Amino acid sequence: MVPRNEIGGASDSKGSGIEAPALGLNRSRYFSKELRRAQQNGQLPGPPGGQDYEMVIELTYRFDLRKGALFIQPDLQYIIQPGGTSRLANAIVLGAQFGINF
Repeated sequence: MVPRNEIGGASDSKGSGIEAPALGLNRSRYFSKELRRAQQNGQLPGPPGGQDYEMVIELTYRFDLRKGALFIQPDLQYIIQPGGTSRLANAIVLGAQFGINF
């Protein structure tokens, strides 16, 4: 699937000389007319009527530690209509990224 539309933003205080968090918020909606048409025509497997959109709302917050040498970035995603079908319930996904810069 290809992004149909995205809205996002971020806040960052890097360069201020202090160790500060960075905040990001994004909304993505994915949809492929070609995939849905191929599924409806029986050219590709898929649910009856074909797949529809999938939307992801994501919030992330990055904490830089030790002047950026280490970071931790928790991530929260809310997925609306996972897989592009209404067969699955909306989902909350939690994750985190850890990094070392040297």
